[in-house]
Amino acid sequence: MVYPRYWKKFPELSKKELFQPGAIMASDGYRLNTYAAGDAPKDTIVFVNPPTIPFLLMSSLAAALSAEFRVLSWETRGAPFLDEIHENVSLSLDRHARDLTDIVSVAGPQQVHYVGWCGGSWIISVAVLKTGAPATSISLIAPNNVDGGQNQTDYQSRAEAIIKRFIDANADEVETIHKVIQAGTQKGVCGTQTQNILRRVAELNLETPQCALQWARTINEFGIVRRAADDQLWGGAATSLFDRLCDQVPVLILHCRDDDIVGHRCSLLASERNPGSKLILYPVGGHCVPYVNPSMLSADIASFVRQTGRLASGRTAA
Repeated sequence: MVYPRYWKKFPELSKKELFQPGAIMASDGYRLNTYAAGDAPKDTIVFVNPPTIPFLLMSSLAAALSAEFRVLSWETRGAPFLDEIHENVSLSLDRHARDLTDIVSVAGPQQVHYVGWCGGSWIISVAVLKTGAPATSISLIAPNNVDGGQNQTDYQSRAEAIIKRFIDANADEVETIHKVIQAGTQKGVCGTQTQNILRRVAELNLETPQCALQWARTINEFGIVRRAADDQLWGGAATSLFDRLCDQVPVLILHCRDDDIVGHRCSLLASERNPGSKLILYPVGGHCVPYVNPSMLSADIASFVRQTGRLASGRTAA
């Protein structure tokens, strides 16, 4: 089996070999790297990462759940560390959502449960609400902007500023910005566990100036950076989209109180607006909790999947 080259940079993830790599062609002809593990029972869990974040950061959680469920995932398009980068393809949120729908349609499971991390939450939302992806339940880990962007952390503000500088820079400025960012990532070597994990991810995305531009373009097109032309992830548009999702599908929100990347108050406000959703706040774990403490999440997600699966089966039988 052939795994992406970047996997070699995460040698500590011994369970990554559980996943069978594959590929499907998205409806626009883009080749998507996919992964599957576990048997194929009635319940399938599809893991959704945000763009430019490697699947491996959720692989430990996916491996834990594959003992009970079939699990599927893929590398979201546009990440500069992938072995193949296609030019002149859409990297928008709607396109990522279409990719998810394409993957689910090929897999053809009877019940589909989603686990989305951070910006992956929006890929799920648009796939379910706009492209008709089937959904039995949705579990969201540290979803960003579900408060409409009211509570942005320092990290989010800095990242937004960096991306805007890259997008607007000329060729000479790109070289300079790239060197500054590379130097900055090395300063965090003795930071928190989350900061060190994100530093490793940053190194994957910022290996060369061209990689850095690809990273900035992907994030910008996806919509994480506010734009006048497309603000569906901000303000009332974002809260309306998320609230519609909660009205349509059972939603579990999981967040750590010490998350300094996406503050937990974001999820707290979203849950208060949607009392039918379920919120679990953990005291510690940080933003990279799927990687740092997968066993803590897997028990709660598995329980939610079993419960919503039984309810869905009961409605079908009735």
